[in-house]
Formats: sequence, C-alpha cells, structure tokens
Amino acid sequence: MSTSTLPFYQVDVFSSEPYKGNPVAVTIIEDESIAERLQDGDHMARFARWTNLSETTFILPPTKQDEPEVDYTLRIFTPGMELPFAGHPTLGSCRAWLEHGGKPKQAGVVVQKCGLGLIYIRISEDGQLLSFSTPPLRKSGPASLQEITPFLKAMDLPAEDVLEAEWIVNGPEWCALRLRDAKAVLNVNVSDPSAAGKGMWGILGSYKPGQHPDGATLEVRTFAPGDGILEDPVTGSFSAGLGEWFRNTKPAEAVKDDRLSFIVAQGTCLDRSGRLYIKQEDDGKIWVGGRTLVCIKGNVVLP
Repeated sequence: MSTSTLPFYQVDVFSSEPYKGNPVAVTIIEDESIAERLQDGDHMARFARWTNLSETTFILPPTKQDEPEVDYTLRIFTPGMELPFAGHPTLGSCRAWLEHGGKPKQAGVVVQKCGLGLIYIRISEDGQLLSFSTPPLRKSGPASLQEITPFLKAMDLPAEDVLEAEWIVNGPEWCALRLRDAKAVLNVNVSDPSAAGKGMWGILGSYKPGQHPDGATLEVRTFAPGDGILEDPVTGSFSAGLGEWFRNTKPAEAVKDDRLSFIVAQGTCLDRSGRLYIKQEDDGKIWVGGRTLVCIKGNVVLP
C-alpha cells in the first residue's frame, strides 16, 4: 500500500489565546496526483474520524476547471460526514495555508473553493485577523414548535423559554433558538442529547451593554450530538447564519450606525474563550472574523 507524507497543521481558531478556541486539523496536498488518488474522500474521512475533532480539512490545489481567482479547494470533514462549508475550518485552513507559504492571487484576499462555492477571506493589515464573507442561506425562516421540540427535549427546556426560533442553514443544518438573555444560555444543560437525533442547533442570548468584559453582544452555544459533537467550542457557520438572519430583523443590540456590528462569545461552558466579530460593510456584505493561532506543525502520513 502506497502512502504519502504531507504537511500538517493544527490551528486554534477564534481565540487570541492558545488552546482557548476551536482546533481544526489541516492537511495540505500540493501534488495533483496525490489529490487525484485521494479524491474519493475515503481516506480523508477515515483520518477525520481518527483526529476526532469537530472538523478536519484538506487543502487541494486548484484545477484547470476552477475559476482563475481560486487559490485552493477545501474539503471539510466531521467525524461523521463531509460538509460543503464550515466557518472555523475556513479560517483555520487559510491560516495554515498562509503559514505554509501560500500567496494569494489577490492582495489581502484569499479565495477558497468548497462545496458551497467560492468563499472570500480577508486578511487584516497586520495579518492577525482573518474574516470570511457570509455565504447565502440555503434554508431560512421560522422553525415551528414541532421542529424544535427534539431540541427542547434534549435540553429539558420549556417552549416558553424560547423567544424566537429560526433556520439558518448555510452548509450545516443549524436551527437557532433565542433565549431571554446570556445567563439563560449559560445555564442550559443538555441532559438527553439522543432526543435531538441527527439535529443540529444553537442557542443565543444577549448581554446588556457593558456586561461582558470583552464587549460581547451575544453568548452562543451550539450542539450536534448526532454527529459526535455534544457541544462545539466555537462555530463560525452558526455566527455567519446569525449575520444573515439579523440582516433582515436588525435587532437593536446587533446594529451600529444602521449596519450590523456585534461580537459573539462562545465556548464559555467548555473553558474556551471564543470571540467572533461580525460586521456589515457599506456594500451590504457581512464578514465573520476571528484570530487564528498555529499550535501544531509537522507532517502526517496518509494511505
């Protein structure tokens, strides 16, 4: 059996402090023949199950069929499935690619191709903050009581504690449940995760101005127990979905100068310090940004 030794990085995403964000395992495949040999994804999926992180990614070289602006293709795996898009793997993989010497074709912007299409990633002037443009929602609108009942059972939460419920599907099938405040979010206990089946959901609640030491607007927690992730430490795709939801509803706490601008805190109950910065630009585009830190660098051997 032939094997390939490939560059490997593990990157902590959405935290300025090492080991306080959400890690992603990133393998870089530069050789087109190796990329072709692994394209069925079986060995990638096996490696993702072995790392047992919420996501494991593989950076592949652009093909002749790709758009000229594409810098690389990204494939994203959870322990149980391949995803068309996910937030923290997008930024973590970009950081690994840059650390490995990648040079974007457009100054200050990396163009990633994934199952959802082209994702644009901006690099801040100091190189520390990476931000991706939010992809459009594939499914949106209010979630019915029947649809959210499995999530309520998993959390042993009465329906009257949910102020709003919305589908924010941009890859992962997220359902967002808004609770009365951040404290209510932090107090939730997922006592019966099997009740949710394969469902993926998140809860959010607002902080009062000045209440959070880092100025966070919302506390968020996300859950995907059916995919082996009881609670995800920090979730970029969920916050991106919130941005698209809030684009229309414009909750007062998330709007500044008539444009979205808010900070999400996540991972508190897991001793993480995830921080996501969501901002809408003059052209209407919404960006989700965060810090990224390379914590492990080396090689991996794949069959």
